[in-house]
Amino acid sequence: MKLSHSLLIIMPLVSLSSNAQISDDRFTNISRYLSVSTEPTKSQRNLLATLVDVTFPSSVSTVGQALIFILKGNGYHLDPRAYKTNEHYYLYQLPLPSSHRNLGPMTLLDALQVLGGVGFEPINDPVRRSIHFKLKNEYVDNIQSIDADMAKLAWYSALTCHQVNKPLSIESDIYVVQLNDSLLDIVIQKKTETTTINQALVSFYEHNLTSFKNSNMNLLLAESILKIPTENMMLSRSNEEAKSIVWEHHNNWLNGAKVNQISGEDDE
Repeated sequence: MKLSHSLLIIMPLVSLSSNAQISDDRFTNISRYLSVSTEPTKSQRNLLATLVDVTFPSSVSTVGQALIFILKGNGYHLDPRAYKTNEHYYLYQLPLPSSHRNLGPMTLLDALQVLGGVGFEPINDPVRRSIHFKLKNEYVDNIQSIDADMAKLAWYSALTCHQVNKPLSIESDIYVVQLNDSLLDIVIQKKTETTTINQALVSFYEHNLTSFKNSNMNLLLAESILKIPTENMMLSRSNEEAKSIVWEHHNNWLNGAKVNQISGEDDE
């Protein structure tokens, strides 16, 4: 009789102890029993997805001031000069509605949309991390060009601390005018605390007469070289006198000059 033998193969069983670590690049152990995710949060990937909960102080009285306030510290800045047209300055000068004094919790993008209202949409520049606002097409006839221009002048005149981002760099006594520059943009960079916007505008114009087309300060010639006047030069005229000159140039510009703040062409 042949005996059959069954072969029993015993395989070792591998058990995981309670403190075994499983490799996963998405998590890291910070203690024996606790691990945390190593992936960035949604708001870290997209700054506009950051949750904000803000109450604007009493010093913030306009929509533009509210935009500067809420963007500060969140990685973005307001860049009103992204467009050649000035309709968005009308938004910035509007009084901040009482219903907008407390915003949140909501995403930063939602807050910007609320502040822009029905008529304006926030435009994101992810490279420069800047925000500007565009008037929606269906409302382009609601704002006259003269109202937008005056809103721009009022906006910059009210910025005593120059809070708006200023990409221009003017450190010497001269400045080469770039294609998208306006005299107002340059003046805001260089005026001192003791001079007004109007005084600086007139002084820049009077000391650089050949840099303007049709003898109008609103028509600054691209690639021209401006001499930057000193503080004493800017103070040589009173604010009221300078304001009158600025208005005269503005009216002449509206009545006959081409509606371009920068012109590189000669009169035909």
